[in-house]
Amino acid sequence: MAQSAVNGDLAPLHRLLRRIGRKRRWLRLTIGVLGIVAGLAFVTLALFALDWALHLTVPQRVILLVLVATFAILASRRFILPWFTGPESELELALLVQKHFGIDSDLVAALQFERPEAAQWGSVELEKTVIRQVATRAKELPLIEDVPRAPLRKRVVATVCGLALFAALVFLFPEHVSIFAKRLFLHDLNYPTATQIVRVIVNDQPIAWDKAQQRIWCGA
Repeated sequence: MAQSAVNGDLAPLHRLLRRIGRKRRWLRLTIGVLGIVAGLAFVTLALFALDWALHLTVPQRVILLVLVATFAILASRRFILPWFTGPESELELALLVQKHFGIDSDLVAALQFERPEAAQWGSVELEKTVIRQVATRAKELPLIEDVPRAPLRKRVVATVCGLALFAALVFLFPEHVSIFAKRLFLHDLNYPTATQIVRVIVNDQPIAWDKAQQRIWCGA
């Protein structure tokens, strides 16, 4: 009964660590998702620029897509996947709290002393004292997240810039974007060009062209 009461003393610490864990998971998830969106936006813009500027053939587009996919996998392993790691244990979160507030190792010790096998490790009274001290301190600890805000800010800026550039491209050149999407699926289509008629010759005879009225007529 006494042991149950002691374990119940750590309820504030457990609640604090659960709240910290949830907030950290949401922040990390947000950073990871923003990284995916920003990456897709800039990769798409780069693909369009290369395809439009170089007029890539179908085999060249296949090679480019393979290279881009390889780069995306390698970049994701470094910049995206680490933000989607599994939930952190209570001990890991307790270590973060200790580091954040610069306190001793009592938080981790209390969580370890709470285990049933802790009675075999040494003085039970000492373990109970540590747990009670930590329980009292846990009520005074504020909620922390201990996730650097700099990556989140950078991802937000990158995502906004990438989506803004892509939206501008779609708004200004909708036909080019439509053809680009089809060319990604290896359709043999060409981008529209702004053709200028300088002169018209039929059967080696120059034909007068009224540029203002868009009429062509043969001279007498």
